[in-house]
Amino acid sequence: MSDYMYGNKRVLSADDALLSRHKKRRTQEHQLRRQRLKRKLASELDVFEQYIQALETQEDETVVTEEQLADEEEDLADVPDACLAMPSAFLDGMIAQMEQACGSTMNSVPESALDDIKRHDD
Repeated sequence: MSDYMYGNKRVLSADDALLSRHKKRRTQEHQLRRQRLKRKLASELDVFEQYIQALETQEDETVVTEEQLADEEEDLADVPDACLAMPSAFLDGMIAQMEQACGSTMNSVPESALDDIKRHDD
């Protein structure tokens, strides 16, 4: 793999020329990948910014009035304090009432689903 000078220009051997073309091609492929990645990240950033703007406008539109707060407080006043303090116990009570009302056990509901609901409430 040797090269030689022809006048003031460097002439590559066949192997060196092949390596040079390979390096150029890899460099071009790398640059194309970087450009694609930049475009993809830019589009994802645009989508994310649009999502944030939508959330901000939604927050601006959802101003709660004092009447709405009073209504929510009245609704919560109707719920026993024990139910608010222990949502999993409330859920267990509701399941027991449903089982008694239906006259059967809730075997059709997987235990894992009930556990997930209980963990979510905690």
